[in-house]
Formats: sequence, C-alpha cells, structure tokens
Amino acid sequence: PTDLQGNPCWPKELVAETPGGDVREECCGPPAQVLVWAPPKTATKYLMEMLRETKLIIAQSHFHELSYFEFTRMKPPCYIITSARNAFTRSPSQYFYFAVQNDFNHLTHLKHRHGTKMLGRLMYSGRWKTEKQFLDTPRTAIRADFKTANLASSQDFMSDWFSKFSSFTGADVFDAAYRKRFAKHYIINASKSR
Repeated sequence: PTDLQGNPCWPKELVAETPGGDVREECCGPPAQVLVWAPPKTATKYLMEMLRETKLIIAQSHFHELSYFEFTRMKPPCYIITSARNAFTRSPSQYFYFAVQNDFNHLTHLKHRHGTKMLGRLMYSGRWKTEKQFLDTPRTAIRADFKTANLASSQDFMSDWFSKFSSFTGADVFDAAYRKRFAKHYIINASKSR
C-alpha cells in the first residue's frame, strides 16, 4: 500500500496480507493524536466509536510492531490508550470466537501474521472442527476447556503482551495495576521515558 505520492505507508515487513492480497491494516495519513494500542478482544471497537466523535486523528492496532511505528510518528500532546479484558467476563467472548473457527481465510491470515503457536495463545485449540461437534460436547467439558485456555492465555499471551507494551512505551502497567488494584482505569505519564 502506498500514499498518494507513491511512498510506502508502512514498512513492508509490517504489513499483513491474506493469500488473496487483502491488506488487513489501515495505513498512511498524518500522525495520530490518539493511539489505541490494546490486545485483541478488549472492546477496542466500542472505544474507537466513542473516540471518533472527538474529531481527533486516531490510530488503532493490536500488533506491537504497527503500534510502535505509529507511536514513533506521534507528536506531543498525544495520548495512548490501552485496555485489558476482565478474565472472567470478556475472555469467554474470545474463547467462543475461536472455539469453532472454520473460516479458512481468517485462520490463514492469523497463521501468516502470528504463526501457528500464536493461535493456541489466542484460545484457538482446533478441538472442534464443526459447530455441531462443539454443540454436542457436554457443558462440563467446555467449562474445563475454557478454564485451561483462559489460564494459559492470561499467563502467557496477556502477560507477554503487556510486558512488550510497557517496554515500548515506558509505561509500567504492571506497577500501576499493583499499586491501585481496584482502580477502573489508570493514567500513566510515559512522556519522560520517550
């Protein structure tokens, strides 16, 4: 993808394309004033809808490479928003999204973008090939599978995701969460670390 002058929008190695050649990331344009940099399935869609009403220039990505690229283009005053999902109320959304993922194009895109190992970290087990198999499975087996997948995702993917986020931005989200355990949100000034 290129801008109107023919210059590449993103470094080529950061652009994810499906086998059909569809680019799955937005690109080009002026630097963002607000960057929504959050893991998958954390309600960023709704956050973006609210932010669009502000008339600010907004960028959004779940991927560290693309977010960091946007981050380095930003000029103060600017804002980075991230969000975490509640492991017991939001994670089921991701689990059921991937429980029966038979969209070949989407799975191919995910494998191309993240590798096969990442699919397990995103709660895709490949256990059920069809919706009927899933629906015929006893609820106790599904609950047990969810518990295992949720714990693995939280301890592996989510922990790793926020470690990378903290290292890229200089905002120690683990320290903030530890100091204010029951806060609904945190405001961290990472400008001194840039």
